Amino acid sequence: MQFPNKLTSIETFYEYLKESLIKSKSLTLPQTKIIFLKALKDYFAKNIDEGNLMIVAVQLYWELNKNYEIDVYDRKLGKALLETTEIEYYKKEKPEALKKTIKLLQDYYQKNTDFLKS
Repeated sequence: MQFPNKLTSIETFYEYLKESLIKSKSLTLPQTKIIFLKALKDYFAKNIDEGNLMIVAVQLYWELNKNYEIDVYDRKLGKALLETTEIEYYKKEKPEALKKTIKLLQDYYQKNTDFLKS
């Protein structure tokens, strides 16, 4: 596997992890949901910003999973992830869409916090 020379050690590790997950198809829907809920928790606690949240969503929805499977098996997770992939654009270009997306994410998080406890 070849990477650009400018990757940090954590970025290099992530590339190995990403390749392994894609090849093994071992990232399950519950794991995806937990990762996203943890990212939302950090976002609402102001530990990460919209850009970091968006990167998590992009990776979970477009890179590490088959997005159509998420949409079929957990439509609400799919919608929340897809909306989050646009959050930086909404922040810059469509403030009203950003407000709606944040509300959608707050509702999604509130309805699924118990999932983190199990």
